[in-house]
Amino acid sequence: MLSMLLSVMSVLAQTIGWKNSYRENDQLSGRQIVWPQFTMTGSGLVWDISQRVETSDEDYIVEYTAAGDENVVLTAVTEQDTRYLYQMRGDSLLNCGFENHTTLMYYDLPEAYLHFPMQYGDSIEGYFHGVGRYCDRLGMRHYGRYKTKAGGMGDLVVAEGDTLKNVICLHTERLMSAEMMPIELLDSLVAYTQDSIDQHMVADTMLIRMDICRWYAEGYRYPVLETRMRRDGGGEQVLSEATYYFPPSAQTTISNDPDNEEVRAGSRAERIWGQTIGETADQKSDWTVGGSGIMNEDPSEGLKNVFNLYGVDGKRISKGQTTRNGVYLHEQRQADRQSTNKTIIKK
Repeated sequence: MLSMLLSVMSVLAQTIGWKNSYRENDQLSGRQIVWPQFTMTGSGLVWDISQRVETSDEDYIVEYTAAGDENVVLTAVTEQDTRYLYQMRGDSLLNCGFENHTTLMYYDLPEAYLHFPMQYGDSIEGYFHGVGRYCDRLGMRHYGRYKTKAGGMGDLVVAEGDTLKNVICLHTERLMSAEMMPIELLDSLVAYTQDSIDQHMVADTMLIRMDICRWYAEGYRYPVLETRMRRDGGGEQVLSEATYYFPPSAQTTISNDPDNEEVRAGSRAERIWGQTIGETADQKSDWTVGGSGIMNEDPSEGLKNVFNLYGVDGKRISKGQTTRNGVYLHEQRQADRQSTNKTIIKK
């Protein structure tokens, strides 16, 4: 029975959901690394960045802050002096525009950047359109079409030497164009329809293609790895490329994220179960209270001894919850020391 449950746990597919939505007051710290030569599509893939090469000694910072007003709630994602605006609408996270020291752009037809939920094989596609200003001297129209597909799934070997399982790779392909006009005409511009966007793009010889890949791992709100490449419309000439790595260890510092913390705890417990399967234990316990709590305190060092109790499904037993007879994992932590033992509860 135990091995069957573990098998079910190991094959459960990851779902990108509300636990991956953007939140105000979060901050990510990562590094820019050399572009990896990866296969992006298919299942059972292995993406290895354990031997990554960093292109800069400086941290790459991404900040999530509140924007908009009480009528339109937006989340601003700021990186490299550019502020991107996102809004939750229904079950989708929409890309609503961007601004920096030269350009201000708002989309009247925003791009669905994420859809909740998304699993391996799912996709979203559509059109985007917006108008804005360039250097406050020219009017600007920005438009195109996009498709995002969860086309890759596998294991991501990260720089710390650990392996993240059931990682989903989202690939966004965005084909876009821009038009400039006298700023006096800006207020009189009429938004393009989807048919108009297609017609203008067929005749445009200066299209830009943007490919963005995002690797989502279970228990982490934001992508662990992201690549961005700009090419000409035909995809032949690379105009720019960049890769950003946000270590799992850095993402665990995001405060007040219980949904993802629980997933990480469950994954950790599952790995331990896999290591202890087939072993025997004769321990007996009369525990009736589980969950996180202070067991005792070492007065000589002032260190608190904290324990967690996990069921076979990898879920932490909450404080005050009565345990039943069965097999559990007892995790004990003191400062940076950690030990885990299999415990059989018999009453």
